[in-house]
Amino acid sequence: MGLRDGNRSDSVATPVAMEECLALGLEGVRGIVADSQADSRRTLGLCRAHKIELVPLVPRTWAVRQALEAWGRAHPTLPLLVEKPGRRQAEAPRRWQGHSVRRQVEGEDSAGRVAQEELRFVVVHASQLAPQQTQT
Repeated sequence: MGLRDGNRSDSVATPVAMEECLALGLEGVRGIVADSQADSRRTLGLCRAHKIELVPLVPRTWAVRQALEAWGRAHPTLPLLVEKPGRRQAEAPRRWQGHSVRRQVEGEDSAGRVAQEELRFVVVHASQLAPQQTQT
C-alpha cells in the first residue's frame, strides 16, 4: 500500500491507507489484519461500508473488550479451537480455546455520522499466554 510515517497514529493511518486502496479500484478486498491501534470508529465504518473484514486485537481500553473478558471468565469451558504440541518435549501442548460472540460497537461513516453496528468478536484464550497475563 505504500510507505507511511512511523510517527503517525495507526488509528489515523489505517483509514487513509484503506481509502487510497479503494481509490485505486481495489474494491473486493476481503479483509485486513491490523494491530489494536488500527481500531477506530472511522476504520470500522470504512470496513462496514465496503464489506471489508477487520481482524484486530481489540484494545484493552475498549469497554467491549472488558465485557468480553468478563464473559470469557464466566465461561471457563470455551471450545478448543487449536492444539499444538509443546515446543520442547517436556512442555505441555499449546491450546487456543475460543468462542464467537456478537456485540454492538460504534462505527463512523465518511460523513462523520456515528451509528451502532453489530460486529462479531472471537474470544480466545491461549494457554501459553496465560502465565504472562497473570504476571502483568
